[in-house]
Amino acid sequence: MKPDYGILMPIFSLDNKYSIGSFGLEARKFVDILSEAGFSWWQILPLCISDEFNSPYNSSSLFSINPFYIDLEELYFKNLISHKELQEQITLNNGRCNYKKLYSSRIQLLYSAFLRFKDFNKLDFFISQNSGVKDFCKYQSLCHVNKTNSWIKWVNFKSSDILEKFWEFLQYEAYSQWISLKKYANKKNIMIMGDLPFYSSLCSSEVYFNQSYYQLDLQGNPIYLSGAKPDEFSSIGQCWGHPVYNWENIENDDFNFFKTKFSFYSMLFDGIRLDHFRGYESYWVVPKTRDGLIGHYEKGPGASLFNAVKEYTTNKIVVGEDLGIITPEVQCLINETGFYNMRVFQYCLKNPALDLPKNFTEKCVAYTGTHDTHTLIGFLNSLSQSEISKLYHNLNIKKSSNIYKSIINSLLKSKAKIVFFTIQDILKLDDNFVINTHAPSDTNWSFRLKDINQLENSMIDFLIQGE
Repeated sequence: MKPDYGILMPIFSLDNKYSIGSFGLEARKFVDILSEAGFSWWQILPLCISDEFNSPYNSSSLFSINPFYIDLEELYFKNLISHKELQEQITLNNGRCNYKKLYSSRIQLLYSAFLRFKDFNKLDFFISQNSGVKDFCKYQSLCHVNKTNSWIKWVNFKSSDILEKFWEFLQYEAYSQWISLKKYANKKNIMIMGDLPFYSSLCSSEVYFNQSYYQLDLQGNPIYLSGAKPDEFSSIGQCWGHPVYNWENIENDDFNFFKTKFSFYSMLFDGIRLDHFRGYESYWVVPKTRDGLIGHYEKGPGASLFNAVKEYTTNKIVVGEDLGIITPEVQCLINETGFYNMRVFQYCLKNPALDLPKNFTEKCVAYTGTHDTHTLIGFLNSLSQSEISKLYHNLNIKKSSNIYKSIINSLLKSKAKIVFFTIQDILKLDDNFVINTHAPSDTNWSFRLKDINQLENSMIDFLIQGE
């Protein structure tokens, strides 16, 4: 039985005239192209609001939706912004998100839309049903009142009612537009795979309103920070800097904190990729010195958490991002939950037993690459001649064969439940177009399509390679 096929592409990578991809017409065009080309899934990166480096993995709330994704043309059709205001947001799409333009003018425009908004009954009902969203909106208001997003430095704890309501409007509009897009995709037989980050930022509504669920001192400072032990990505280990969970307190509260998260994400998506899945089994903690070398592992909640949230995952494809150093305990947890392993082709030379397509099982979801890896072209360009030879041998193909085509062919004929191809690999782009370089860069989290129409023939031709 052949796998289902999917595309991994963030919302921000869609093309349009307004600095960043959105939930608008171009998203529906993308769904149409996916459907017509025979794909079944669209995987996105986290929808939540991003940090100052535009990463969605250090968010001020996992219950948020980035207001930059709100489609401006829909606001115009609702008479919430004027034609002049819409035109002022037009920028040239040069293949990158224009964050400078977004940060300088988008929130002000959305505030103008809020002042013209009337349908507060629906907005208030949405907020009443989503406590995590309500907390985020209050948090954003308090950040503005105190002129800092670091709640440890706050002196004023009275929220601004108008600013809180403004952020509620943003979240209601973003959620409504997203659900409309998801329904459109589902009618076209396209399922949406979302992404649930493992951690939130210290400067987040989750941490501020749930301090007992994190390992903090009496002043609110983290006792330990998130990170990773030394590995192939870093010989000195990594310090990501998030506060880590107090699992004992979370479990004593019957995992209600995570039930709320999983309930919210089950509404947003047809499938969920669990970022840093191994952290649910055990996770690396780093001292406040931020020295990844002298960190240590602490035990996660394991199956107890997933048993508690089972009603929100039972009818979903759930993928455990079990990359890196995977222990038998982590694999056991994947097996116990019934979730799917994540397999990335680019790791096949180091882990052939797991990541070679011929070794995939039905209980895995496979990828050519992710937002954190090379593109497939970049991966091939990075290999030595001996590694290329080994790849030919492992794929059991002739040296005269087209290696790119052979890789795609092997993935399309594997036993994986779903095979996801990055949008960069569909277009055969090199590493100049990766999503995240793992180093400070103006290009991180900014790749965009210049023209959605360029995809139509590329997608069909791509799948034909595997016939």
